Amino acid sequence: MDAFAELGLGRDLRVTEEELRSVMDRLSGERHPDAGGSAGEFAQLREAYAILRSPGRRLRHWLELGGAGAAGGVGVVPGDLLGYFEEVGGLLQRVEGVGRRKAEARSALGRSVVEREQMVVVEELGGMMDGVAERVAGLEGRFAEFEERGVKDCAGEAREVAAGLAYLEKWRGQLREAWVGLAV
Repeated sequence: MDAFAELGLGRDLRVTEEELRSVMDRLSGERHPDAGGSAGEFAQLREAYAILRSPGRRLRHWLELGGAGAAGGVGVVPGDLLGYFEEVGGLLQRVEGVGRRKAEARSALGRSVVEREQMVVVEELGGMMDGVAERVAGLEGRFAEFEERGVKDCAGEAREVAAGLAYLEKWRGQLREAWVGLAV
């Protein structure tokens, strides 16, 4: 399946979230089973949207469509993200510890101490999520260059960027889940 064609878009890596949402809203109204479409068509539409909505998946799909073969997903952490990987992992471990101590706190004083630490960790999670978003945006900034050069001339670099995006998107999900778990 060509996700770009499924949504009626050209193969442009720089498609925005707003453009995708607009196209998805329009096509959902046409292809939803309740509107006369089939369940299969609607499922394919949703899959195309999921592919293009994720910058990493969009880049890997673009490479595949351009004949550069499958660009693997998450594997070895790219060297430029290795230090960040340790930061994210350390913070997620702290979140787990706070959650455990919160569940085990039996006294008002114990809960108060944990709640104070929880506020600090929630703030750090917010900062880390912002950092991930900045790194994703930085890698997405390379999409224009890839478009200009074409798949054949940038496949190796694009695969590295796709691997970095796969990790960042995974971490974004883990950080968001941790934040939601602590913020309530």
